[in-house]
Amino acid sequence: MRILMIGNSFTFFNDLPKTVAELTGAEVVTNLRGGADLAARFEEGSQLTEDFAAKTRDAKFDCFVIQDHSRGPVERSESFFESAAKICRIAEKCGAVPVFYATWGYPLPELVAKPGTPEFEAAAESYEKLYRGLYEAYHRAAAENRGLVADVGEAFYNDPAPAELFDPDTSHPSAKGSRIAAEIISATIMKHIEA
Repeated sequence: MRILMIGNSFTFFNDLPKTVAELTGAEVVTNLRGGADLAARFEEGSQLTEDFAAKTRDAKFDCFVIQDHSRGPVERSESFFESAAKICRIAEKCGAVPVFYATWGYPLPELVAKPGTPEFEAAAESYEKLYRGLYEAYHRAAAENRGLVADVGEAFYNDPAPAELFDPDTSHPSAKGSRIAAEIISATIMKHIEA
């Protein structure tokens, strides 16, 4: 099995691709750059674009794991949906099913403000809005492109101790968060492969 993981630091933190490879037994190929959104794969002359084209030209994969900029699906939704559709067309040519790695809202309110303060309330509202927006965008992209969703963001949202899933920077995943992400991504892929 071959998997192409497309994303940024939310994908490469804590060597998530290596963990996915271990859990699935697959060869995992990456196209990653910190801060990159999906549209960065189509910027003329960029190294990321050239790398993406080289890795997908006449290639065969079982899955593309697709992760956009952490706020991209909400703040640049038109670009997200357009780029997701382009990537899914390339996935189809490679024989791959698209698996959208749906990420999480951040920062978690208790990581940035004292409960009961106006700052906490503002952070809570922002966190909820981002989580809901990401959930809806990734699910829509999957539905529009005959893809699957690895709902990592939902798992973070529903975790009984969510603060443990975040790095001290309050946005990236901790080692535990990356492990949960790898398990969800891998389970989504294996369920599809075994179906």
